[in-house]
Amino acid sequence: MGFKEIIKNTENIVLIEWADKIKRALPKDYLKIKFRWLDKNKREIKFEA
Repeated sequence: MGFKEIIKNTENIVLIEWADKIKRALPKDYLKIKFRWLDKNKREIKFEA
């Protein structure tokens, strides 16, 4: 099974760091999770669909 088949299977959970580098290979519908440092001890996590 190749990478495209893995990410297109809706039963799979795939985490990709730096996914913007392969944006054309991603399925049309996906969940984007953004992590942002607010300070040394705080992070913000944002979910986008």
